Amino acid sequence: MLKLQGGEFWELNIRLTRMEIDTLAGIRDTDWAARKTIKAGKSANSSVFWTAENDIVIIMVGHDDETWDFAVCIPASLVNEITGFNK
Repeated sequence: MLKLQGGEFWELNIRLTRMEIDTLAGIRDTDWAARKTIKAGKSANSSVFWTAENDIVIIMVGHDDETWDFAVCIPASLVNEITGFNK
């Protein structure tokens, strides 16, 4: 379980397997404009999609990476902490 919080304003809980966490090592190879995302995890019974833009990672929750229901942005460095990868 991964719990992300934006202060007191929002909280996102994502269930991820170890294998899904490992796929996030490729976050720098994603491209939102080209619809290259990583599908990793579940939240609120929906899929979670990850993509990066410069030093920001966008986490989208929903049916797919084009019709997602909500998204949050976090620093890419936080994904490195989550995965244990130091790119």
